[in-house]
Amino acid sequence: MADDDQNYWPAALENLSYDRVSITGDLVRGVFGIAATFGPLLLVPDVHPVFVAILGSLGALFSWFLIRTGMRWPVRVAVSPNGLSLRNGVGSTETLAWQDLQAVQLRYYSTRRDRDEGWLQLELSHRSGQKLKLDSNLAEFGTVGEYAAIAAQRHGLTVDTTSADNFLFLGVAPRWLTDRTVGDENPGETTT
Repeated sequence: MADDDQNYWPAALENLSYDRVSITGDLVRGVFGIAATFGPLLLVPDVHPVFVAILGSLGALFSWFLIRTGMRWPVRVAVSPNGLSLRNGVGSTETLAWQDLQAVQLRYYSTRRDRDEGWLQLELSHRSGQKLKLDSNLAEFGTVGEYAAIAAQRHGLTVDTTSADNFLFLGVAPRWLTDRTVGDENPGETTT
């Protein structure tokens, strides 16, 4: 990377973690969901098989949610002009060099019908097929998104309309639209 490229990137960030308040709330919701579904199965005798199936399925879903939420607690992320690394709580580290970036998607998932509340999820795809997913509860998520957008632009990747709109919402400068190569300097023209 040339020295003049250093000014193109935001400052490197290390040891980013997910918002503890958000994770704690999700953990409480998961425990409550498990208690509300498995509790009746354990405490009420002779539960009808239909209710066993329904409550058991919901309990399994809440259990999966609780495990996934708990796995986010120890996650640490570092991002720099060279790439991104994600370290989980069991000592495993996943890395993605920006030069190996193959695709970028930024999706919004709403928790309400009016789309007022929800979260963004950034999916970064490696040439090998590996995917790293980060959500907007990560500290400095906007900066991580900016890194991904810059890397996509620099490597001539395209993004879909939804991702482009979500990058705009995130505050990342719009340098591309759907079906355009990221970094195309002619707004309004599409590539063929």
